[in-house]
Amino acid sequence: MAGDNKQRWAPLAVEYGAYEPLMAGSIDGTDTLPHDHGVVRAMQAKYRPNKQVQGDSKKTLFVARLSHNTTEVTGRSKGYAFVEFKHRRDAESAFLKAHKAFINDVQILVEYECERALAGWTPRRFEPQVVAPSQARVDLQHAYENVPESSLETEDIPFVDVLKVNEQPLPQRLGSRNYNPNRYRLHFEQESKEDVEERKQQARTVPIEPLPETVLEVAVEDIYKPGSVLDLPRRPVWDYHMTKAEVEKNEELAFRQYLKDIYTQHSTEELSFFELNLETWRQLWRVLEISDVLLLITDVRHPVLHFSPALYKYVAEELKKHVVLVLNKIDLVPPEVVVAWRHYFLSKFPELDVICFTSYPKLEEGSQAAKEVRLRSRGHKGKRRSAVGPEELFKVIESLYRDRALHLAQEVEEVIPGVITIGMVGHPNVGKSSIINGIMGKKVLCCMYPIAQVREPFTIVGYLAQRVPLVEILKLKHPAEEYESKEQLEEEEEEAQITAPSTTHVWTAWDICDAWAKQCGYLTAKAARPDSHRAANSILRLATDGKISMYFRPPGFSHEKGH
Repeated sequence: MAGDNKQRWAPLAVEYGAYEPLMAGSIDGTDTLPHDHGVVRAMQAKYRPNKQVQGDSKKTLFVARLSHNTTEVTGRSKGYAFVEFKHRRDAESAFLKAHKAFINDVQILVEYECERALAGWTPRRFEPQVVAPSQARVDLQHAYENVPESSLETEDIPFVDVLKVNEQPLPQRLGSRNYNPNRYRLHFEQESKEDVEERKQQARTVPIEPLPETVLEVAVEDIYKPGSVLDLPRRPVWDYHMTKAEVEKNEELAFRQYLKDIYTQHSTEELSFFELNLETWRQLWRVLEISDVLLLITDVRHPVLHFSPALYKYVAEELKKHVVLVLNKIDLVPPEVVVAWRHYFLSKFPELDVICFTSYPKLEEGSQAAKEVRLRSRGHKGKRRSAVGPEELFKVIESLYRDRALHLAQEVEEVIPGVITIGMVGHPNVGKSSIINGIMGKKVLCCMYPIAQVREPFTIVGYLAQRVPLVEILKLKHPAEEYESKEQLEEEEEEAQITAPSTTHVWTAWDICDAWAKQCGYLTAKAARPDSHRAANSILRLATDGKISMYFRPPGFSHEKGH
């Protein structure tokens, strides 16, 4: 029974559809007998949840051990209280700041509401010496079984709803290795429905105001904060004398501590999306360890977003390995932007090797063509041309390998000539597959970007429209013009001959998506209304493919360009 209880303790009590007081009162899930009267009362109670309770349980906190002198809110104190917040992130922030805080010289306990979150939940008082583990975060408990008391406590880690992207169905029969296709899927913090709806409302009402070109000038310091808790998680020290279970246990503890530090020092509003799946970070650690040279792949349109100074410093200074920065997709920006970014990175990181790469080199198309207000195309008809960059990449790696081989020859007895391991690291859609295809001279890899996974794409379209003339590029007609008389439209067409889009209406992000849906014929299945969501995804695909060109510049680019 003890073994079964221990197995059922992890990973989440909600998954088993019932709350067991004996397991909740046990520290490790192995108790067979209740250890206090509170557990006995909970086991014997026939409690029915109050169906009249309203609100979201994930936004509600339970406050216990309130002083009887705390009477400012409800009059006579009962020693406990429920607090409901408007947003889930506010509840998470309040939990971090208020748990074990002191009110009227008495330390309080803050817990998430469990009555509606756990089926079969029964009340149990907080004993002075024994506190039930947090059921709202019991999914983290499996990483801390048999851990000393001095190590990280799970109750100090905030509860975060995780969105698991690209989930694949499990095979009916697992092989001998128990392959799990969802092992490496993306894990991000899930946004609340309130936040998504609020942004949709802003997309409908907030007008698009074009921003100056200098807004696109971005430095590395504007994106990253080297030396803070936001740096990449480090793999704990290990050796071959340790077992696999010991190594994985240390990695889990270190990663949970990494998440705890982030969510303790930063609110969700301050954070962007980052990977919460430990398996992804393990793959990064493995690539860094086994590689002799690391290729850091970036999209030249926004390289500062993809270049992590903490990663570069860790590989170059601690691992003592070479890093080659690859500015990929150089055909999507004017040549002067490529030169400016290359000079920027070489000036800030003198030891860094920077090469330029593209699998779709231009013919005679100059920088002026990249500035034209039109949809651009990367594909070219006719014979396939060789990629630009492989030869330069080979020369850089060859020089690095020659220096490294001479250095190793003084320390080891034998060096295998011509064998070097090259690792590639980069965010999604930066062109890792295209670089491999360009090096091989043929298509050997193919990947798809998960644009359809974006829950609310209208905000991104608005961000793009503020920096790129989308209305002119897509030649859009404002949806409000559909309600004007046909005679007036005919007169305008005769005078203007539809040479320019209408400027008499104020555009919003939603208007742009509606107009693009009508122009492309995207309609909903039932009501045959413009499918704005599909149109927004289409615009994002055009931007990802480079047909809508938006690119960042290094600081001072506009000033230097003017002179």
